[in-house]
Amino acid sequence: MDEATFERSLYWLQMLCDLGTQAEVNLNGNGESLLDPDLPARIRRVKDIMGDRRVCMCTNGTHMTYEMACKIRDAGIDQCDLSPPLALPCSSGGHRHDEGAAHRDHQHGVHRHVP
Repeated sequence: MDEATFERSLYWLQMLCDLGTQAEVNLNGNGESLLDPDLPARIRRVKDIMGDRRVCMCTNGTHMTYEMACKIRDAGIDQCDLSPPLALPCSSGGHRHDEGAAHRDHQHGVHRHVP
C-alpha cells in the first residue's frame, strides 16, 4: 500500500474510532503483510489510533523470522494468525526445524495460535 492510501486509511480509522464503531482492525487484504518493509511502523500508527482496541493481522509466515515477530509484537500487534502453508504442518503434528523455537518465542512474549 502506498503512503497516501495508508494516510487516508488512518484518517477514516480515526473517524470510526471517534464514533465508537471500530472495535478491531485487521491489517489484511493488501498481499502478504510481511513483505511491507514499513509493517512495524504502520502497526504502531494504527495501534496509536486504536488504543486498547485490537489490531490483528494474518500472514502465510514464509517471511516470518524471530526478529520480525519481536518487531510486530513490540509495535503493538494484538494477534498475528498464521495461515497455510506453515500452519498446517504445525497443527497436524509436523515437526518444526527448531524444536525449541516455540518455547523460546513464548518466553519472549511471542505466542502462536493455530486454530
